[in-house]
Parts: sequence; structure tokens; C-alpha cells
Amino acid sequence: MPRGVRHLTAHSLAVAGILILMSIFATKAAAQTVRFSSATYSVSEGDAVTVGVILSETRSSATAVSIHKIPLTATGFGVDFDTSRLTITVPAGQTSATGTVQTVEDNRVEGNETFRMDILSQNLPDGVTIVAPNPTYVTIVDDDSVNISESGSGTSVTEASGAGHTDTYTVVLATQPTHSVTIIPTSDTPAAATVSPGTLTFTTSNWSNAQTVTVTGVDDNVFQSGSGGRSVTISHSVTSTDTNYNEIHIPSVTATVVDDDLVCDRTPEVRDAIVANVAGISNCGDVTATHLAAITGTLDLDSTSVTSLKLGDFDGLTALERLDMDYTKLTTLPVGIFDDLTALTTLNIGVSRLTMLTTLPADIFDNLTALTELNINNNRLTMLPAGIFDNLTALIRLALNNNDLTTLPAGIFAELALQRLNLHNNPGAPFGPVANAGPDQTGSSGAVVSLSGAATGPWGNNV
Repeated sequence: MPRGVRHLTAHSLAVAGILILMSIFATKAAAQTVRFSSATYSVSEGDAVTVGVILSETRSSATAVSIHKIPLTATGFGVDFDTSRLTITVPAGQTSATGTVQTVEDNRVEGNETFRMDILSQNLPDGVTIVAPNPTYVTIVDDDSVNISESGSGTSVTEASGAGHTDTYTVVLATQPTHSVTIIPTSDTPAAATVSPGTLTFTTSNWSNAQTVTVTGVDDNVFQSGSGGRSVTISHSVTSTDTNYNEIHIPSVTATVVDDDLVCDRTPEVRDAIVANVAGISNCGDVTATHLAAITGTLDLDSTSVTSLKLGDFDGLTALERLDMDYTKLTTLPVGIFDDLTALTTLNIGVSRLTMLTTLPADIFDNLTALTELNINNNRLTMLPAGIFDNLTALIRLALNNNDLTTLPAGIFAELALQRLNLHNNPGAPFGPVANAGPDQTGSSGAVVSLSGAATGPWGNNV
């Protein structure tokens, strides 16, 4: 290679190396940043707040960070805080430092107030840039207002009388007023929870004595969905000729009202049967949704004096397997009464002519897809709605005997795979040939139509 070319190549490499080094140093210098240590700070009135700044890396010399303070809801110029410029110096070889801002103690009831602080870029060394968090916000917590103290983890009451029916919290002024201060607690839902007394009066002499507010749950007959209960907000209005207190805003209290209507307000016979199925529970108000979902086996309403049921009586019993309601005095069944009984395999409604059901809602059994045995014999049913059994695809035994049926809708058993069907002692029997009905093809009066194995249908118009 010619000597000139070698010399040029060496020179070019040296220049390139210098440029790379300059680029590295420039990048390193440009990467230096400064920021506040937090986006927010909080300080009690009269105390000093400690504010921190952080450099991204150390520097060989001290770094002065100038900070400007801006009043927001807080008043500057020494009224609420010191507004003079703050300079925090980060020593050489370190990456952080702190400074303080003094707030001012006063006797004014003014609520929490804030001011803002900004790092000033024009006073930073070359190559140092500002990154978030900047600005930062300081909250001065007022200590001259009204203090409310709730017991335990909060305010909670039950609808039912007894333990937990009431709860309390206290109210006290933080500073002595120049005139009497009246505070009125108000429940936003008095139908769920009430408060007493209706008025709290703090004078220049008793202002530091805490006064008690009692919250009382109100019993009703309405089930409130949700396991956590419903919330009631208790607000507080303030009046006084002391301008520091008049119409100030003070915190509200949220009270939880635990509903006792999950079980207690069900038909008494149903309520008692449910409680009897929950081990270790004797009070209906203690039964939870979890308890209901865990009830299996049988719910026994046999031979009870129940004359009617109300919608919701069996809600939540999603694992119940058998429901016995023989020898009752029921005359109707509410639409949807069985909708939650999705695991039910046996349902008995009848046996005695005391039970006087004359009609059934068309969709009364629609959700009972696990039902294998249905006995609605010994009632006074005069007709069956078309399609009433269509969803009972697991049903194998059906008793309709000893009713007042004169006709059956076409296709009433078309969707079923029955192994045993009892229609005897109905005015309309015999109901005509029953296809695939086994040895007895007529369903004659007084006879049980016994099916030898699952019926394959169609039942259709042959019923």
C-alpha cells in the first residue's frame, strides 16, 4: 500500500475515534436528568414538608436546583406557607438531596389546601434536563376543622334487632370556636338507616368533648341483592356565627346496612325449614347466600300449615335435591317459584286433597332440567298448559293421578322419556291410546300407565 494511503487511513481512524468519544460524552451529558422524588407530598398544618430532588447520575460538582412555589387553594406570602424560592443543592458525587418548606399554623377552619412547586430549568447546569415528576403538589392538612372517628373498620348496622342493629361514631371540633357550632347529621336513605341525635351543638366550653352519633338499621321486607349490604351516606351540615366554622365542608360517613331479608322475610314455614338445614345456625338473619348454596338433600315442608308461597322463597337453593310439599294447603304457585332449583331431582306437591292447586303456570317447571320424579297428584288440577313438561328432559316418573283433569293437550308428553306415568282417578280417564306405553295401551280409568323402559314417543295426539 502506498505510504500516503497508509497515512490517510491512520489519520481517518484517529478522527473517527475522536468523533465517537465526543458522541459518547455528548450522549452521556444529554442523558443527565433531575426530578422531584414524588409527584405529591402531604404535611400537617404548621409543620415543614420535606421535598426531595433526584439526579439521574452523579456529577463532579455540586448541582443547585431552584424551585418555584405557586399558591393554588393555599395562600402564599406566609399566610399558609413560605413562598420564597427554595434551592436544594445536590453535593458532588451524590444523586439526591432534600429541602424543606414551612407551613403556617392558624386557627381558621379552611379544609385541606394545596400549592404547587416547579423545578426551574434556567438555573440548571448545562446538560441537565427536567423529567417527571415535575411539577409536584403539596397538600396542607388542616387541623382546625371537625374530627370524625368511626369505630373498628367502619360503620355497619343490621336490619334485624339485636347485636349489630346499631353502631356509633363521634364528632368533635378541632379548635375552640368563638360562637356555638351546630352540626346536623342526615341519612340519605332514612328508610334503611336513621341517625340520632338530629343535632349536635358545640359551645365555646364543650367544643373539645366528642359527641356520639348513633346509626340504627331499619328493618324492611325487601331483599337487597349483593352480599356486602347496601350503603347509606350520612352527611353533616354546619352552621355558626363563627365565620371560621359556618357552612364549612366536613367529611360524610358511609354506613353499611346488612340485609336480613335473605331468609327472614320468606314464608315462615320455608324460612324455618331453611334454618333447620344450616348446621350451627338458629337465627334466620345469620343465614348467608353461601349457606343457601350449600344446602343439599331435602327441604321438608310436608304437613305444614303453609297456604301460599311467595316469589323468592326458594332462591339461592341451587344444590337442593328434593323438595317435599305434601299435605299442605297450597292453592297457587307463583311464576318463577322454582327457578333457582336447578339441581332438584324430586318434587312432591300433593298426596292429600288438602292441597288444592287447580292450575299451574305454563313455565313453572322450565328450570328443573335435573328433575327425575314429579308428583303433583291429589290436587284439583282441571287442565295442564301445553308444553308445561317440555324442559323436563330427565323426568322418568310423573304422577298426575287424583286430579280433575278432563283432557290433556296434544303432545303434552312428547319431550319426555318417562318410565312411569300415573293418570288414574281423573274425570277424563281413559285419555285414549298412548303410543309406546308398554302393556297397558289404553290408560283406562284407575290404571297406571307403566312404561317398560324409556318411552321413545311420539306421544303427540295419541295421548
